[in-house]
Amino acid sequence: MSELRSMILATTKRSLVLLDEICRGTETTKGTCIAGSVIDTLYRIGCLGIVSTHLHGIFDLPLNTKNTVDKAMGTACIDGQTKPTWKLIDGI
Repeated sequence: MSELRSMILATTKRSLVLLDEICRGTETTKGTCIAGSVIDTLYRIGCLGIVSTHLHGIFDLPLNTKNTVDKAMGTACIDGQTKPTWKLIDGI
């Protein structure tokens, strides 16, 4: 949390913010809400941000963001198993 606080305090509209797995060690519901709040805050600041997450509930939050692009990791079914393709695809 202190790293997130420091990052937010140092971020300006000219910043590029890359976040990987926000709140990964936090309980899922609380982590989702915190991550959503961070994304809303970065949007209000006006910076460019790229966020990766496994917190799928984040897409159900009423975030106040516009001009966002959702991307997902592509998958393929190989021998009856879902495997990542390591390619970004459009969508959630």
